[in-house]
Amino acid sequence: MKNLDDVIINIKSSLSEIFKNDMILIDNDANERTISSSLISYLKERIKDYDIDSEYNRHGSELKTIESNTGQKIIIPDIVIHKRNNDRNNLVAIEIKKSTNPKRKNDEEKLEALTKKDSYSYKFGILIILDMDSPCYNSYFEIFRNGKKVKRINYNDYKNCN
Repeated sequence: MKNLDDVIINIKSSLSEIFKNDMILIDNDANERTISSSLISYLKERIKDYDIDSEYNRHGSELKTIESNTGQKIIIPDIVIHKRNNDRNNLVAIEIKKSTNPKRKNDEEKLEALTKKDSYSYKFGILIILDMDSPCYNSYFEIFRNGKKVKRINYNDYKNCN
């Protein structure tokens, strides 16, 4: 699994499982970390050739940091799909935001930094926006590559939501 289409297929099918089996997390407005944990469990069923970690803040033995206007800032991605201790196999960094949380700028900056070739070299960054009023119909993914937001993919799952 090395291309964006494969990554998106796996994320979409994992989100479908959340909507099918764990919709109470959405209905009860659970914390984004809780939703991330559920997503990781479904991703691990599908992706066997990479490590999938939650809030992985390491770069080898060092902390992941980016330069900000106030100096070095530690960054902690919600989910990473990678091979630990090897930047050549950093596949995707994922951030999850609920539509009720307007604070997306930090997540966008984080994904821009993580996908730059001269930094952590994640092949893709994905910001998942879960529409809390209608998650199955109005959620979407913002895709980052080479330090830039490159496209938006709408997500609909009519089968698992009523």
